[in-house]
Amino acid sequence: MQHEDDEQRDEDPGDDEDTGLEVSTAFFPMAWILLLCTPRIGINGRVRQRPWGTYFFPVRPGVYEVEVWFPYLWYQKCGFNSREVEVYAGETTRVSFYMWPWMFIPASMKVSHGQRSAATLNESGSSPMSKLPILLIVAIPLALLFLMFACCIGINILAATAGRR
Repeated sequence: MQHEDDEQRDEDPGDDEDTGLEVSTAFFPMAWILLLCTPRIGINGRVRQRPWGTYFFPVRPGVYEVEVWFPYLWYQKCGFNSREVEVYAGETTRVSFYMWPWMFIPASMKVSHGQRSAATLNESGSSPMSKLPILLIVAIPLALLFLMFACCIGINILAATAGRR
């Protein structure tokens, strides 16, 4: 899926398709409430809004300021972190943003260089994060809680009916 704000690319027509920035955004699974927040990725001041996941942005070789954050409650730039990164010709610069469960401290951000990951080699250059593991982490404890609640109600009903005999 091509995003509207990617129409104005910062690349030369003949550039290598692997030259660019690959930005990954992720969070601690128990902080599942962050599924409701959409990260913002700023590259040299140009902000893009993307769901949690990995995204490739084709850019020319050079130095770029990469910023990542997300709005959370009354904080406009929760988890804000930034790095100045250098992109080399024919190489992908990977920036990974990871938000820990403590919402009011900066997220961790790491930079590495290498080949473009297979996840972003598709037509859209994106790989949104799978929500299934996080939903399971939330659903299983809720199901167990419901089961315990149902058992407590059942025990109370049995105790109440046994007292009538």
